[in-house]
Amino acid sequence: MTRVDSLSNRGLGMNYGVELTLEKYFSKNYYLLFSSTLYRSLFTDGFSKTYHPSAFDGKYILNLSTGYELPLKRGWTILANLQGSYAGGIRYMPYDKEASMRKRDAVFDTSNYYSETFPDYARLNISLGYRHSSRKWSDELRLELQNVTNRKNVSFYAINTHTGEVSPVALMGFMPMVHYRIYFSF
Repeated sequence: MTRVDSLSNRGLGMNYGVELTLEKYFSKNYYLLFSSTLYRSLFTDGFSKTYHPSAFDGKYILNLSTGYELPLKRGWTILANLQGSYAGGIRYMPYDKEASMRKRDAVFDTSNYYSETFPDYARLNISLGYRHSSRKWSDELRLELQNVTNRKNVSFYAINTHTGEVSPVALMGFMPMVHYRIYFSF
């Protein structure tokens, strides 16, 4: 892939936004953390005073994390957690299909600075497990279900330099994981 190397340091950048966070610290066996951000990320190309969206201009992000612990007898605790994220799609520079096929290498359309937008990003994780605590150590076993909706979020777009076809390359979908940890206290 050809790198864009004719960059100039004459442009300006501008980022602004607002964030709201709501948090309930762990008490009464549960916690909750919610955050939301509305923002813009813009730049000028150094040749005009027109602002364009930057690669990071996703415009919004929402995050939620919550969990519950159910204490049982003799140091046993059942654990449950939920984490979710939803974010606006970030920007990218499209390929110049004709130039890419001619050179047989990826060539970006630099006349359209970050004019295209990835689809929004969404992910939901759930984990369930137990903790057993004693005086000198505790152990924890968790089943974590990452991306339970199996959403195929787009990582980037690839171009076939023979046909000019542009296709999305997805991040990993659903992924179950098992964690086992031992904590020692001295």
